[in-house]
Amino acid sequence: MGTRRERLIVVGGVAAGMSAASAARRAKPDMEIMVFEKGPFISYGACSIPYYLSRDIEDYRQLIAISPEAARDERGLDVRSGCTVTSIDTKNKEVSVYEKEPGKTKKYSYDKLVLATGAVSIRPPMPGIDLQNVFTLRTLEDGIAIRDFIDRGYEQRGEMPRLSKVVIIGGGYIGLELCESFRKRGLDVTVVEKMDRVLGTMDSTVTALVEDKIRNEGVKLFKETSVRGFLDRDGAVAIVETDRGQLPAELVIVSVGVAPNTKLAAEAGVVLGIKGAIS
Repeated sequence: MGTRRERLIVVGGVAAGMSAASAARRAKPDMEIMVFEKGPFISYGACSIPYYLSRDIEDYRQLIAISPEAARDERGLDVRSGCTVTSIDTKNKEVSVYEKEPGKTKKYSYDKLVLATGAVSIRPPMPGIDLQNVFTLRTLEDGIAIRDFIDRGYEQRGEMPRLSKVVIIGGGYIGLELCESFRKRGLDVTVVEKMDRVLGTMDSTVTALVEDKIRNEGVKLFKETSVRGFLDRDGAVAIVETDRGQLPAELVIVSVGVAPNTKLAAEAGVVLGIKGAIS
Protein backbone atom coordinates (compact mmCIF):
# COMPACT_ATOMS: atom_id res chain seq x y z
CA MET A 1 0.00 0.00 0.00
CA GLY A 2 1.48 3.35 -1.04
CA THR A 3 2.07 6.25 1.29
CA ARG A 4 -0.56 8.97 1.11
CA ARG A 5 0.67 12.24 -0.33
CA GLU A 6 0.90 15.28 1.92
CA ARG A 7 -2.44 17.08 1.69
CA LEU A 8 -3.16 20.79 1.93
CA ILE A 9 -6.76 21.91 2.38
CA VAL A 10 -7.67 25.53 1.64
CA VAL A 11 -10.98 26.86 2.94
CA GLY A 12 -12.15 29.62 0.61
CA GLY A 13 -11.59 29.73 -3.13
CA VAL A 14 -11.70 33.37 -4.15
CA ALA A 15 -8.65 35.66 -4.29
CA ALA A 16 -6.59 34.75 -1.21
CA GLY A 17 -7.51 31.08 -1.19
CA MET A 18 -6.64 30.47 -4.83
CA SER A 19 -3.43 32.48 -4.48
CA ALA A 20 -2.40 30.32 -1.51
CA ALA A 21 -3.25 27.12 -3.36
CA SER A 22 -1.33 28.19 -6.47
CA ALA A 23 1.70 29.23 -4.40
CA ALA A 24 1.64 25.88 -2.62
CA ARG A 25 1.54 24.06 -5.96
CA ARG A 26 4.62 25.96 -7.15
CA ALA A 27 6.48 25.24 -3.89
CA LYS A 28 5.45 21.57 -3.66
CA PRO A 29 4.59 20.05 -7.05
CA ASP A 30 3.77 16.65 -5.51
CA MET A 31 1.43 17.90 -2.76
CA GLU A 32 -2.27 17.07 -2.93
CA ILE A 33 -4.15 20.37 -2.77
CA MET A 34 -7.88 20.66 -2.19
CA VAL A 35 -9.83 23.93 -2.18
CA PHE A 36 -13.36 24.15 -0.80
CA GLU A 37 -15.48 27.17 -1.80
CA LYS A 38 -19.06 27.50 -0.55
CA GLY A 39 -20.16 29.71 -3.44
CA PRO A 40 -20.50 28.77 -7.11
CA PHE A 41 -17.58 30.92 -8.31
CA ILE A 42 -13.83 31.07 -7.67
CA SER A 43 -11.11 33.57 -8.59
CA TYR A 44 -13.23 36.48 -9.74
CA GLY A 45 -12.55 40.20 -9.90
CA ALA A 46 -14.73 41.63 -7.14
CA CYS A 47 -13.49 45.16 -7.85
CA SER A 48 -15.12 45.00 -11.28
CA ILE A 49 -18.62 44.16 -10.02
CA PRO A 50 -19.77 47.85 -10.20
CA TYR A 51 -18.95 47.78 -13.94
CA TYR A 52 -21.14 44.70 -14.30
CA LEU A 53 -23.97 46.54 -12.53
CA SER A 54 -23.61 49.54 -14.87
CA ARG A 55 -23.52 47.15 -17.88
CA ASP A 56 -20.10 48.38 -18.94
CA ILE A 57 -19.40 44.66 -18.54
CA GLU A 58 -22.33 42.68 -19.94
CA ASP A 59 -21.56 39.12 -18.85
CA TYR A 60 -20.52 38.24 -15.29
CA ARG A 61 -18.39 35.43 -16.69
CA GLN A 62 -15.96 38.09 -17.90
CA LEU A 63 -15.11 38.70 -14.22
CA ILE A 64 -14.07 35.10 -13.57
CA ALA A 65 -10.34 34.45 -13.91
CA ILE A 66 -10.47 30.65 -13.79
CA SER A 67 -13.06 27.92 -13.37
CA PRO A 68 -12.76 24.89 -11.04
CA GLU A 69 -12.28 22.70 -14.10
CA ALA A 70 -9.44 24.86 -15.44
CA ALA A 71 -7.83 25.00 -11.98
CA ARG A 72 -7.77 21.22 -11.97
CA ASP A 73 -6.55 20.78 -15.53
CA GLU A 74 -4.06 23.66 -15.68
CA ARG A 75 -2.81 23.91 -12.09
CA GLY A 76 -3.41 20.47 -10.64
CA LEU A 77 -5.72 21.83 -7.92
CA ASP A 78 -8.75 19.91 -6.70
CA VAL A 79 -11.16 22.85 -6.44
CA ARG A 80 -14.71 22.13 -5.30
CA SER A 81 -17.36 24.84 -5.43
CA GLY A 82 -20.67 24.55 -3.62
CA CYS A 83 -18.85 22.98 -0.68
CA THR A 84 -19.11 24.53 2.79
CA VAL A 85 -16.65 23.62 5.52
CA THR A 86 -18.85 23.37 8.59
CA SER A 87 -16.28 22.43 11.25
CA ILE A 88 -12.59 21.81 11.87
CA ASP A 89 -11.23 19.06 14.13
CA THR A 90 -7.72 20.30 14.87
CA LYS A 91 -6.91 17.32 17.10
CA ASN A 92 -7.58 14.74 14.38
CA LYS A 93 -6.74 17.12 11.52
CA GLU A 94 -10.06 16.76 9.75
CA VAL A 95 -12.60 19.11 8.23
CA SER A 96 -16.30 18.39 7.80
CA VAL A 97 -17.62 19.58 4.44
CA TYR A 98 -21.25 19.93 3.39
CA GLU A 99 -21.39 19.25 -0.33
CA LYS A 100 -24.39 20.86 -1.99
CA GLU A 101 -24.37 18.07 -4.53
CA PRO A 102 -25.29 15.41 -3.40
CA GLY A 103 -26.42 17.21 -0.22
CA LYS A 104 -24.27 15.27 2.23
CA THR A 105 -21.51 16.02 4.74
CA LYS A 106 -18.16 14.29 4.37
CA LYS A 107 -14.91 14.42 6.35
CA TYR A 108 -11.49 15.07 4.82
CA SER A 109 -8.14 14.74 6.56
CA TYR A 110 -5.37 17.28 6.12
CA ASP A 111 -1.70 17.79 6.90
CA LYS A 112 -1.77 21.54 6.39
CA LEU A 113 -4.76 23.86 6.54
CA VAL A 114 -5.23 27.39 5.19
CA LEU A 115 -8.23 29.48 6.20
CA ALA A 116 -9.06 32.07 3.54
CA THR A 117 -12.67 32.83 4.42
CA GLY A 118 -12.35 36.59 3.93
CA ALA A 119 -14.94 39.00 5.28
CA VAL A 120 -18.70 39.37 5.35
CA SER A 121 -20.81 42.47 4.83
CA ILE A 122 -22.15 44.04 8.00
CA ARG A 123 -25.96 43.98 8.23
CA PRO A 124 -26.91 46.16 11.20
CA PRO A 125 -29.70 44.70 13.38
CA MET A 126 -32.32 47.29 12.55
CA PRO A 127 -36.04 46.92 11.75
CA GLY A 128 -36.67 45.80 8.17
CA ILE A 129 -33.08 44.85 7.33
CA ASP A 130 -34.28 41.51 5.93
CA LEU A 131 -36.96 42.93 3.63
CA GLN A 132 -36.92 42.08 -0.05
CA ASN A 133 -34.69 44.30 -2.20
CA VAL A 134 -32.37 45.28 0.67
CA PHE A 135 -28.97 44.11 -0.54
CA THR A 136 -25.33 44.12 0.45
CA LEU A 137 -22.54 43.86 -2.12
CA ARG A 138 -19.62 41.62 -1.28
CA THR A 139 -19.65 38.64 -3.63
CA LEU A 140 -20.28 38.02 -7.30
CA GLU A 141 -23.53 36.31 -6.30
CA ASP A 142 -24.60 39.59 -4.64
CA GLY A 143 -23.78 41.48 -7.83
CA ILE A 144 -25.75 39.08 -10.00
CA ALA A 145 -28.80 39.37 -7.71
CA ILE A 146 -28.69 43.19 -7.79
CA ARG A 147 -28.19 43.30 -11.57
CA ASP A 148 -31.07 40.86 -12.11
CA PHE A 149 -33.36 43.02 -9.97
CA ILE A 150 -32.44 46.19 -11.89
CA ASP A 151 -32.76 44.48 -15.27
CA ARG A 152 -36.25 43.26 -14.40
CA GLY A 153 -37.17 46.90 -13.88
CA TYR A 154 -36.55 47.55 -17.57
CA GLU A 155 -38.56 44.64 -18.91
CA GLN A 156 -41.94 46.37 -19.04
CA ARG A 157 -40.84 49.81 -20.25
CA GLY A 158 -38.00 49.29 -22.66
CA GLU A 159 -35.18 51.71 -21.98
CA MET A 160 -37.02 53.42 -19.13
CA PRO A 161 -36.59 51.73 -15.75
CA ARG A 162 -39.72 50.61 -13.90
CA LEU A 163 -37.88 51.05 -10.62
CA SER A 164 -36.21 54.39 -10.08
CA LYS A 165 -35.28 55.16 -6.49
CA VAL A 166 -32.13 53.66 -4.97
CA VAL A 167 -30.85 54.48 -1.49
CA ILE A 168 -27.26 53.61 -0.60
CA ILE A 169 -26.52 53.38 3.11
CA GLY A 170 -22.90 54.36 3.63
CA GLY A 171 -20.64 56.81 1.85
CA GLY A 172 -17.51 54.65 1.69
CA TYR A 173 -15.63 53.38 -1.36
CA ILE A 174 -18.17 50.77 -2.44
CA GLY A 175 -21.16 53.04 -1.90
CA LEU A 176 -19.66 55.81 -3.99
CA GLU A 177 -18.63 53.46 -6.79
CA LEU A 178 -22.21 52.28 -6.96
CA CYS A 179 -23.42 55.87 -7.36
CA GLU A 180 -21.80 56.00 -10.79
CA SER A 181 -23.03 52.52 -11.73
CA PHE A 182 -26.64 53.28 -10.85
CA ARG A 183 -26.66 56.73 -12.41
CA LYS A 184 -25.48 55.14 -15.67
CA ARG A 185 -28.55 52.93 -15.47
CA GLY A 186 -30.76 56.02 -15.17
CA LEU A 187 -31.69 55.46 -11.53
CA ASP A 188 -32.39 58.14 -8.93
CA VAL A 189 -29.65 57.72 -6.30
CA THR A 190 -29.53 58.90 -2.69
CA VAL A 191 -26.59 58.32 -0.34
CA VAL A 192 -27.06 58.39 3.44
CA GLU A 193 -23.87 58.84 5.49
CA LYS A 194 -23.82 59.15 9.27
CA MET A 195 -20.48 61.01 9.37
CA ASP A 196 -19.90 64.64 8.39
CA ARG A 197 -18.32 63.65 5.06
CA VAL A 198 -18.02 60.72 2.68
CA LEU A 199 -14.85 58.61 2.63
CA GLY A 200 -14.34 59.42 6.29
CA THR A 201 -10.74 58.16 6.46
CA MET A 202 -9.60 60.69 3.85
CA ASP A 203 -8.73 64.36 4.21
CA SER A 204 -11.71 66.72 4.05
CA THR A 205 -10.23 68.65 1.11
CA VAL A 206 -10.37 65.45 -0.95
CA THR A 207 -13.80 64.37 0.24
CA ALA A 208 -15.23 67.80 -0.59
CA LEU A 209 -14.19 67.29 -4.22
CA VAL A 210 -15.78 63.85 -4.26
CA GLU A 211 -19.01 65.19 -2.78
CA ASP A 212 -19.16 67.95 -5.40
CA LYS A 213 -18.63 65.40 -8.16
CA ILE A 214 -21.40 63.03 -7.13
CA ARG A 215 -23.82 65.92 -6.57
CA ASN A 216 -23.02 67.23 -10.06
CA GLU A 217 -23.90 63.77 -11.36
CA GLY A 218 -27.34 64.08 -9.79
CA VAL A 219 -26.79 62.10 -6.59
CA LYS A 220 -28.60 63.30 -3.45
CA LEU A 221 -26.33 63.22 -0.39
CA PHE A 222 -27.50 63.26 3.23
CA LYS A 223 -24.61 63.60 5.69
CA GLU A 224 -24.74 63.34 9.47
CA THR A 225 -27.85 61.22 9.00
CA SER A 226 -28.53 57.90 10.73
CA VAL A 227 -30.77 55.15 9.40
CA ARG A 228 -33.28 53.81 11.92
CA GLY A 229 -34.89 51.07 9.83
CA PHE A 230 -36.93 50.20 6.77
CA LEU A 231 -40.66 50.04 6.02
CA ASP A 232 -42.21 47.76 3.44
CA ARG A 233 -44.98 47.57 0.89
CA ASP A 234 -46.12 43.98 0.26
CA GLY A 235 -42.92 42.59 1.76
CA ALA A 236 -40.51 44.70 -0.28
CA VAL A 237 -38.68 47.77 0.97
CA ALA A 238 -40.50 51.04 0.27
CA ILE A 239 -39.21 53.54 2.84
CA VAL A 240 -35.86 54.19 4.54
CA GLU A 241 -36.46 55.74 7.96
CA THR A 242 -33.77 58.15 9.14
CA ASP A 243 -33.40 60.58 12.01
CA ARG A 244 -34.12 63.35 9.51
CA GLY A 245 -37.23 61.88 7.92
CA GLN A 246 -38.28 59.23 5.44
CA LEU A 247 -36.76 58.45 2.04
CA PRO A 248 -38.66 56.48 -0.62
CA ALA A 249 -36.73 53.50 -1.95
CA GLU A 250 -37.33 50.58 -4.28
CA LEU A 251 -33.79 49.27 -3.92
CA VAL A 252 -31.48 49.65 -0.92
CA ILE A 253 -27.78 48.86 -0.74
CA VAL A 254 -26.38 48.57 2.78
CA SER A 255 -22.69 49.42 2.50
CA VAL A 256 -21.50 50.13 6.05
CA GLY A 257 -18.36 48.00 6.10
CA VAL A 258 -17.27 44.41 6.59
CA ALA A 259 -16.36 42.10 9.45
CA PRO A 260 -13.86 39.22 9.52
CA ASN A 261 -15.51 35.92 8.54
CA THR A 262 -13.89 33.98 11.38
CA LYS A 263 -16.77 32.03 12.95
CA LEU A 264 -15.33 28.75 11.68
CA ALA A 265 -11.89 29.60 13.04
CA ALA A 266 -13.25 30.64 16.43
CA GLU A 267 -15.24 27.41 16.76
CA ALA A 268 -12.04 25.48 16.04
CA GLY A 269 -10.22 27.24 18.88
CA VAL A 270 -8.14 29.63 16.78
CA VAL A 271 -7.14 32.74 18.73
CA LEU A 272 -8.80 35.89 17.41
CA GLY A 273 -7.72 39.49 17.79
CA ILE A 274 -9.60 42.34 19.39
CA LYS A 275 -11.63 43.02 16.22
CA GLY A 276 -12.40 39.39 15.53
CA ALA A 277 -9.72 38.69 12.94
CA ILE A 278 -7.23 35.84 13.22
CA SER A 279 -4.31 37.14 15.27
